[in-house]
Amino acid sequence: MTDEQDGLRHVNWNELFGFTQIFKGFRLAIHPSKLMLALAAIVLLFVLGNVMDWIWCWAGQNVISQVSFNPQAPAQSEINAFTTQSAEQFDKGIADLRKSRPGRAAKLLVEAQKDAFYFQNYIGLLNVPETNAPTNLRYQFNDALNKIKGSLKESPVDEKASLEKAEKDVHKVLAEAQQAFNEETGNIEKALDTAIEQANRQIDQVGDKKSKEELREQMHKDRRAAKQALTMLKADFYQKKQTVWGKGIFSALMDYESQCLSGAVKAICHGNFFAGMDNYQRWVAHRSARMPGETAAVAELSPQGAMGPVEQPPGFVYNMLMAAEGVHWLIVEHWVYAPIFLILALAIAALFGGAVNRIAALHFAREEKISMGQALKFSLSKFFSFYTAPLLPIAFVMVLGAALTAGGAIIINWGYVGEILGGLLFLLALLLGLAIAFLLIGLAGGVWLMYPTIAVEGSDSFDAISRSFSYVFARPWRSALYGLVALVYGAVTYLFVRLFVYIALASTHFFVKWGVFAPGDGLEGPSDKLDVIWATPTFDKLWGTFNWPAMSVTEKVGAFIIGIWVFLIASLVLAYLLTYAASSTTSIYFLLRRKVDATDLDDVYVEETEEPAPAGAAEEAKPAEAPPPPPAQGSGDQAKPPEGSGQSQP
Repeated sequence: MTDEQDGLRHVNWNELFGFTQIFKGFRLAIHPSKLMLALAAIVLLFVLGNVMDWIWCWAGQNVISQVSFNPQAPAQSEINAFTTQSAEQFDKGIADLRKSRPGRAAKLLVEAQKDAFYFQNYIGLLNVPETNAPTNLRYQFNDALNKIKGSLKESPVDEKASLEKAEKDVHKVLAEAQQAFNEETGNIEKALDTAIEQANRQIDQVGDKKSKEELREQMHKDRRAAKQALTMLKADFYQKKQTVWGKGIFSALMDYESQCLSGAVKAICHGNFFAGMDNYQRWVAHRSARMPGETAAVAELSPQGAMGPVEQPPGFVYNMLMAAEGVHWLIVEHWVYAPIFLILALAIAALFGGAVNRIAALHFAREEKISMGQALKFSLSKFFSFYTAPLLPIAFVMVLGAALTAGGAIIINWGYVGEILGGLLFLLALLLGLAIAFLLIGLAGGVWLMYPTIAVEGSDSFDAISRSFSYVFARPWRSALYGLVALVYGAVTYLFVRLFVYIALASTHFFVKWGVFAPGDGLEGPSDKLDVIWATPTFDKLWGTFNWPAMSVTEKVGAFIIGIWVFLIASLVLAYLLTYAASSTTSIYFLLRRKVDATDLDDVYVEETEEPAPAGAAEEAKPAEAPPPPPAQGSGDQAKPPEGSGQSQP
């Protein structure tokens, strides 16, 4: 009885409930080496995307930031419009907007040139002084601005010439508009500085102390109002310019994908996995223009989050499908940009993702930690395998699809004989279709296990495909259970990590703000210079906002440097998401391998350079001590010969 009780006390719950091994994912993911490797991958990806954006923007290939297909509906981004509109409607709308871009750029240039001389956008905000007293800032500002205006020489504005110039080079026209706007704001700032100086002099001449304090208080209010009006003017021009020119491809894609990611995490936390799928199916049908009767009704709907309100919040699957639509938009609408970016992005993922998975594999199996250098060395040695593993199934699908296309083109179109022969051979086509389905389903379910396979087994891409496919198809429900546990647990820990980083950033802003006394005149409400350079971060927007229109040149430099540090800290949240994905999928791989192949959890491929030295290795390496030499002949006591040696004793 005692033995049975002792046995019950030593139940191995990890063995009994294998899915609890996935809960190691958080501990594995927060390892500094993994986080630094993931952060390096994020930074490289960010640099790659922005460099490519700069090149494509210079060539005039931008994403339209405001798209409106219905005058009564709010404008959407280009990606949102792509996901909700039919192909014909989207192509026509985008073509019309691109066609009208030169006209809109020319209009912006003409307005900027007129405003640079007449100051109509700004002067009206301070052109209604209560009195014409010299102590009034509005009076002094209007006087200084009129003097500047009198010294300007009006340049002729030719709308037709501006349009012709814009049709040749939109970027050049927008640059001229920016130059004209900078001249306008420069003169406004010059007039405002002069007005403040003159008003202070006039106030100093007032004898009554109480009146002087009242005048200074009023001037301070007028000064803040003037700065805020100037900030709004700059922000409005920037918005107009961006509407004409658009955004970078990578920037637009990241904004869209971040919205989908945020919606997916919220859906998991609420246990919402499949809501919104009916709407998604209707939007897909509408986009394919295969349901004539539903076009009008569906066009009035729009998805939640990145695409507007629906009857209920969308679920995890819906958000993931919408995230895939973003990649679909990238490939379809930017077919030159997409392959270059995706090829280089996959190379970054192969190098750093392979290293993170290698550290996770050794950490999970043997509680051993290797350096980042050793992990990168391993991923470099297996780089081709990491790189090609997710691509080979896609290549096989494309080959089979090309075979079906070629067969249809040759046989079916071959007159009467082809029609009959095609019918006889159509079973072969269906078999190829089944093979395509097998590859696509296996890829969707097993792509997450390919990197762990290579990291754990030290094998190649073919072994990664074979094992990941076989494990998913051999244990589909167990794989789904493990995946569900990893998703829910990952969402909870992600929110915790995000909260941790948010508290770090918010507390930094809070305490630094206590030591800042310089006012932030360009912003509304009680604000200081820190609010101008770096606004208070929020839980939804860790990076905060940077009020560039309200900054001076030196403030922009400081804000840019601050932005780099804040970006690195905020990116740790995304880095954790990547390391958790690597750690949890590695754990799932070990569990599935144990169920399918009956392999121990601590069985992992180890290279000689990664093998740590055993505890007694140093002692074993020492040469054995030589035995003491026998006593010399003739000494007092002679050694006895061994028995049976045949020597007689004297």
